Amino acid sequence: MQRSGSTFAFNVARDLLRSRGQVYQDESGEADIVQALARSEGAEHVLMKSHAACPATVTLARHGAVRTVFTARRVEDAAASWIETFGWSEAETIEHLRTWLALYARLRGAALLVPYTQLDRRPWLAAWHIAHFLCRDATPAEAICIARRHAKARVKQRADALRSGDEGVADLGFSYYDRATLFHRRHVSSLRSRRAEERLPPDQVARIRTALASDIAAAKLA
Repeated sequence: MQRSGSTFAFNVARDLLRSRGQVYQDESGEADIVQALARSEGAEHVLMKSHAACPATVTLARHGAVRTVFTARRVEDAAASWIETFGWSEAETIEHLRTWLALYARLRGAALLVPYTQLDRRPWLAAWHIAHFLCRDATPAEAICIARRHAKARVKQRADALRSGDEGVADLGFSYYDRATLFHRRHVSSLRSRRAEERLPPDQVARIRTALASDIAAAKLA
């Protein structure tokens, strides 16, 4: 889910896999694992981060050929963070979240779900769950070390120092990000997580929740 700690999860996976062989990190945005494999030139690991996926990727993930890690947050909190950080409209944000909820509904039984509350309050535990899911030889100590490396305060410091035009920084127009870690400008807006009710008017929070109610129910996501 957008703005739910997915980049933290990505970097946990990235650090784990980099210590276990060559990693091809796909940045195409196509969410097509078959095409990514074709571009990987025989790398031992292919790593993607996306909020959607093509039908072939979904099929492979459902059959366990692709390991999938999901992160999720209260939809109104994710929406509020997205709107505040990037300035997207309410309607655009709802559609993006609807796409993610549909994907989760299809893959929930074949994937690891890491809740945002765990990522936020116990990042070391979230890192351990991801590590154990992806690499059976991983140790709790390794997971704790990775979680500390990507602690919220450290990420905020690095993200706030990003500048468009710097080496290794990609510009999307509405934002720019580090091409290695995928952390973008203003990635951490505050060291204290804020609920939607602190960011958006009450009627807007209610509209977002109502608009996505059936999608949340279909995904069986509380």
